[in-house]
Amino acid sequence: MNGWRLLVAACCLLWAGLVGARTVVLIHGLASGPGTWYKHRVVQPLLAAGFADGGVLPEAPNWLASRAKDVVYTVHLPWWAPLEVQGRLLDRVLKPLYQRRHEPVILVGHSTGGVVARLYSLGPRNIRVPVAGVITIASPNRGTPFAKLAWRMLDSPMGSMLKSMDSKSERFYWARRLLWQISADTANPIRWMNRMPHPPEVKYVSLVHTRKLDMKRGDFGLVVPPAYQDLRRVPALSGRALSISVRAGHQLRPVDGWVLADLMRRVF
Repeated sequence: MNGWRLLVAACCLLWAGLVGARTVVLIHGLASGPGTWYKHRVVQPLLAAGFADGGVLPEAPNWLASRAKDVVYTVHLPWWAPLEVQGRLLDRVLKPLYQRRHEPVILVGHSTGGVVARLYSLGPRNIRVPVAGVITIASPNRGTPFAKLAWRMLDSPMGSMLKSMDSKSERFYWARRLLWQISADTANPIRWMNRMPHPPEVKYVSLVHTRKLDMKRGDFGLVVPPAYQDLRRVPALSGRALSISVRAGHQLRPVDGWVLADLMRRVF
């Protein structure tokens, strides 16, 4: 009898440890990769707050970390691919993770990665992995005028010259459709997303980078103007989304990590 009581007590302790557990997945943006979260010291504040490092999905996961209460993962996606392609690949990454963790994910995306995260949250609930929150960082949530300009340049004969250059230049050429998808004032997927009902159980937060130019770092915040980043300006999220201003250009900064760690403590 005492053995049964010990077993029940152990199960209760295990359950108590899992309640409130958080699985954070970091999604990089255009012309970037999973290493950017470490390079700009965004992961480190989460690790300091008690998160375990789950590694890079899908190629270098640290599955031992999945036993921890709170885990942060980075994900590797083809940044030049259209939104729907990145969304399908993200689903392939998240499903094995959900089978291990059995809890909703918190998706954090920088730049176009934030758009991919939000698009995924709009998918059918009976198909996708449950999502607890979407946090976008300097993302073109309402598109961006810069994307329209870049799309037109790449769709011209001058843009086709990139195909004969190095592999990264070629990927920029293949990013034409993605740039059209995030262009402002165009009848494209981002306009459709912004009018689609967003699931009420998902918390939406935008970190708005407000600095237009950082000469010391060569960082141009004009890539996505602040008004285009703010999820509160998205019609479908009016009155629902939380927005936080961050003094930074377009690139990730360590302050993003500290803001994320605070959001995990207060909101998630």
